Amino acid sequence: MHAPAESYLESLLDEYRTGGAVESSGSFTFNPERARELLARYRLEKAEQYILPLVASLVAGGATYVRIHQHERTLTFEADTHRLEESQCVGLYSYLLDNRNEQVRHLALAINAARSLELEQLSYEQADLRVDFLPETPTVKKQQGQGPTVVRLERHKKGFFARSTPAPERDLLARHCAYAPIPIELDGRCLSGPIRLTDGLAWRHLHNPDLPLIAQSPGQGQTLVKASPGPFSAVMTVGAPRQSEIVVVRHGLTHTVPIKWKGCRAVVRDPALTTDLTGMKIVRNPAWKALLRMLWEEYLDTLHQLFHYREELDPVSRVASLTLLEQLMDLNTRHGHYTQAAHIGQWLQMNWMRQTSSNDPEHA
Repeated sequence: MHAPAESYLESLLDEYRTGGAVESSGSFTFNPERARELLARYRLEKAEQYILPLVASLVAGGATYVRIHQHERTLTFEADTHRLEESQCVGLYSYLLDNRNEQVRHLALAINAARSLELEQLSYEQADLRVDFLPETPTVKKQQGQGPTVVRLERHKKGFFARSTPAPERDLLARHCAYAPIPIELDGRCLSGPIRLTDGLAWRHLHNPDLPLIAQSPGQGQTLVKASPGPFSAVMTVGAPRQSEIVVVRHGLTHTVPIKWKGCRAVVRDPALTTDLTGMKIVRNPAWKALLRMLWEEYLDTLHQLFHYREELDPVSRVASLTLLEQLMDLNTRHGHYTQAAHIGQWLQMNWMRQTSSNDPEHA
């Protein structure tokens, strides 16, 4: 999906403002059908992706659990999320560009995408009301009762949600809900859990009690747990063989951003970060840049930590550390820390020679 140009977005917002009614709160409303028409070009790439903003809506609404059940044609979401006002349900699509209430905005994104599927039923139900979003405009029925919020989708074609079929929704949930701060269950199996610290040489857990990230100890290597230097929490792995990336956990979902730092993978929770209109991509705003600066300092400290414990590495890990520590030497040289750079360089030279000899017995 292509990001909208700022000029187009501004004209779109102007059209909404001039064509809608201004409420006493200062916000504006507009015709739901017109909103969905204008936002068609910003719809999610695939309709099945509705499942991600739907989970995000429930988590943003304060849910302590999300339970998802599959049964033939029906997919049901259950959560103890905050109740919505009737006006929010009726004017749901007016929240598509209003990020002041992310519970409602994510729900609008989800419903807007799910309507593209072949559905017989698409409903949202809480204790005091039920909303049906098909066939066209939302229909609200008041009721009295107790219990959690339930979102229900039912397809026309039998077997679309069958357990024997690897439905796209299942894959999306497994891929994006692994680090959710609350239990997210699919047919009784919990998809969320701790961050497993494997495939690395050194780890750093930047702890923030208000933004918990649970990490499972690797049982090897060096792990440092310390207070976070900013209003975020993070678990950083250095020496990871996979692509270097920052994985942002926001409203229960992961958003992956590639980076160019060698062998670094960081899982982060930072409430200052925001997503684009689709809710799928992290916006590179000043909050993102501030986070990058702090994570970069922690990355450098972790490289120094790795060098400090270099002699405790097993032979395989020691070889794997060479390119990382070579980068550390270059960075120290670039910043004028010549003594430290020389110290690292001497150790690297000795170990490169050792590695060359072990790979070439004749030369040895």
